Amino acid sequence: MQVENAQPGQGAPKEDWFSTHPFSPLRVKALEYFHDSELVKSNGMSVDELELSVQRLMALMEPNYLEGRTQSTEAMRRLLFAGAVMIANASGGIDKQEIERFEEFFGKESYSEKLDFDRLIAEVPDRIAQVKSKASIAQCMQVVHDLCLIAKADGQVSKEERRELRAIANGLDIDSTFVDSSLESDVELD
Repeated sequence: MQVENAQPGQGAPKEDWFSTHPFSPLRVKALEYFHDSELVKSNGMSVDELELSVQRLMALMEPNYLEGRTQSTEAMRRLLFAGAVMIANASGGIDKQEIERFEEFFGKESYSEKLDFDRLIAEVPDRIAQVKSKASIAQCMQVVHDLCLIAKADGQVSKEERRELRAIANGLDIDSTFVDSSLESDVELD
């Protein structure tokens, strides 16, 4: 923009720069993510991570999929619910920290020992297919990322949990490296 403005008669004056696209801290954060990506730096975050990071920023402007009322958000919630049960159960049962994280997503007392674990686990492939048919790739990545948060709630992720996460990601056409990077990254709080 500065180059355009430095040439008289070309481009728009500085006061018009933000008239159609106002300054936004979200835009600045998205630019920071881009700058820290492999598109700019050889050892930067992957394009998949960049996409998810920008999607999270954009989600601040629209309802969270846990609260949304569309077919895609409903499908995403259903997969998150069943996938969380499957992943947490993969290593011999759901522990206290995983239940707490689960309830952060679904509300207090949403977890119960009375849940039909076998039925929920059996429904995961169908729920994956529903999400894949109704949601964008960025939305699919968000669900996988949230499942990773639940899996690592207790501070460790077993190889069985990792296997289940990769299977869900694979079903959604998301590369398994995304699972690995989500499990290894710290949650960024803005």
